[in-house]
Amino acid sequence: MKGYLLLKRQLVRHLRNCRFSFLTLDQLSRGKRKIEKDFRE
Repeated sequence: MKGYLLLKRQLVRHLRNCRFSFLTLDQLSRGKRKIEKDFRE
């Protein structure tokens, strides 16, 4: 049972990291698009 809790905690941490990296990737791509738009004008 203890091992299961440890695994669950690692999984939660992993999911949180994935969500964080996904959010930063989304912000980066949005920022890149904005820069490209400003560059064209």
